[in-house]
Amino acid sequence: MDSDRAIERAIETVARLYERSVLSHIPLHLAACGGCGGPSFQQPCPLCNFNPMGSDKGQWHPRTASRQFFCDRVAASASDGAGNLATWVLSASRKTVAYAQSYAFRQRLDGALAEAAHLEMPDPGLIHDRVAGDGMRYGRPSGTYGFWKFWDAARLLEEQGLQGPWGDESRADPLRAAIDEAVAALHDGRLADACGTLRAAALERLDHRYADRQAIRRAIDQFDELAPQIAEEEPTAGPRP
Repeated sequence: MDSDRAIERAIETVARLYERSVLSHIPLHLAACGGCGGPSFQQPCPLCNFNPMGSDKGQWHPRTASRQFFCDRVAASASDGAGNLATWVLSASRKTVAYAQSYAFRQRLDGALAEAAHLEMPDPGLIHDRVAGDGMRYGRPSGTYGFWKFWDAARLLEEQGLQGPWGDESRADPLRAAIDEAVAALHDGRLADACGTLRAAALERLDHRYADRQAIRRAIDQFDELAPQIAEEEPTAGPRP
């Protein structure tokens, strides 16, 4: 169905926005919550707090969260009341420890939310009908070990981009540009190119006066550990949005 394809593409678009903004893999999915029955993408449920791994059955159980309730929650995920699937998913990260304690994370996530507000997303009512009403489940691959190591190394290198004279927006940090290029390659299914781009950028940064050489070498080691896996089989990043 066209609606299913639209939801699948939206999930991939949201996940890629999160990944290139926060530099962390997200195995995003949508499925009916075991507590309220509404669409959910995490535990505990963002609608009712149901956690299948604990004793909390959520504030709605055994009642079912209505279609209107879900649509209202999605709309409220943006400050102007015009939220969409993207803002609803990303806004959940504002409740994390990282958002509370890390200025860099807050800055990246808030930037992603600003971009998410302008994305074209499926109607929340359609999402509710397909997930809660028809029992459909949507998701993207959880990622291989290689993906996780790539993101770990990318975050190590991003911290290096925060060191030095690049606080002035008029002076773009070439390391940040390399990270953006590598993430684009990864999302295109080219893990080898992604790792190669960042490894080369890391080697160049080693001699920089502000460099944390120990952190950079850890990132390079991550890429070297990935090399044998890449040679065997390069994983795909999922459908192109």
